[in-house]
Amino acid sequence: MKKTMRAGLMLMLACILLITTACGAPEQNQTPSDNSAGSSPDTPAASQDGSTEKVTLRIATFFAGVDPKAPWFNEYVIPTFNELYGDEIHLEIEEIAGEQNYVDKMRLLLSNDQLPDIVHPAQTITREVAEGGKALDLTPYLDANPDIKDIIAPKSLARNTMGDKIWGLPFEGSWIGLFYNKELLDQAGVAVPTTWDELMVACEELRASGIEYPMSFETAANAWTTSLMFSAMIGSSGSEGYDFMNTYDSTDFNKPYIEDAFTKITELLSYAAPDAIGGDYNKASMHFFNSESAFIANGTWMISEFSDPARAPEGFVDKVGVCAFPGNVALKTPMDGWVITAKDPAVQDAAWKFLSIVGSAEGQLSHLEYTATLPDSDKLEMTDAAKEKYPLLSEMYDALQGAQPIQYFSKLWSPAVVDALSNSYPALVYGQITPAEACQALTDAAAKG
Repeated sequence: MKKTMRAGLMLMLACILLITTACGAPEQNQTPSDNSAGSSPDTPAASQDGSTEKVTLRIATFFAGVDPKAPWFNEYVIPTFNELYGDEIHLEIEEIAGEQNYVDKMRLLLSNDQLPDIVHPAQTITREVAEGGKALDLTPYLDANPDIKDIIAPKSLARNTMGDKIWGLPFEGSWIGLFYNKELLDQAGVAVPTTWDELMVACEELRASGIEYPMSFETAANAWTTSLMFSAMIGSSGSEGYDFMNTYDSTDFNKPYIEDAFTKITELLSYAAPDAIGGDYNKASMHFFNSESAFIANGTWMISEFSDPARAPEGFVDKVGVCAFPGNVALKTPMDGWVITAKDPAVQDAAWKFLSIVGSAEGQLSHLEYTATLPDSDKLEMTDAAKEKYPLLSEMYDALQGAQPIQYFSKLWSPAVVDALSNSYPALVYGQITPAEACQALTDAAAKG
């Protein structure tokens, strides 16, 4: 099936190339830019001895090792690119283990103006690259490639636009809900919670039934699963909280509904394993995979891990259910896109060729089939292969379809605020600060930028 997708993409690009060339329009994957040398910028440069030199394209990625996107990146994206453009473009791929390590290194390279030619989304790094003036304007490329531009969701296009320039190419959607272990809930006689009070009661009843730590949380790095729950608490608190979780770059966190969310999350943290304090996502997810906890907040991409023998026991996926967060909210966030940072026009064109594979309909649907991650485009339907492979994804789509959409912390708030947020959880648990003081800590962090 993966070879069929690559063949389909090659045929699609070849057909568009023939049509646009015959009509005198710019070639597919090429901007109508001027070339002072008189030849296409897509043509490899000739050396003095008459041989053709490949353009070198440098990419850094954490889609490696056990990362869920690694198979898609290494089995679909790179082979497809090499089949189409390997004769003219040489790829240099730097693998960086771990999302946080990737973000930290890209921030360092951004500060030194030494970024690779392409940076892909991770937390807010590509937006930081764009705000730093290092992202190439993709508008001419997208105007020359309407087959890609027309499938970008409007909210995602707005998210990846500054002024009149499109700086990022999105490729995936972000749907996040609450996964639960059906078997554990049944054993404890617990119904799927629809309110925060019901979730607290469920945790207590699960503990009484022998599940000592019903919640999967962590506080290291950006405290991912914990902060997702915290986001949902704010967003479900009422109209003000809902609006707050759909507003970028907030600076005042001294709100009663945020203070209340800190109170609730502190209570929920008491139902997590002790290693939640200082632990990372791998520890939090391990407890869920091992049926040691009953609830974990995460996105559609986790579905592929439920049936991965390297992560979960055989048959575990059949134990998993999914619902909206209490208060009937779901985290549906327009995602930041891939950026081109190359300065050389020939490398920029080579980078666009790479992005055109990632952001195309074929690329997004292959990503769906590999990772159980819904496409960015609402014009692309789930494939039959994806439905068959990930029935839980269809269940999640149905469960979250009618929920109120909010966004999540790391897409709305600055890195400084995210750091202050993750630092606040342990301090709250240990009684070192109050919920009101935690709100002030976020406000202070926002003021520092």
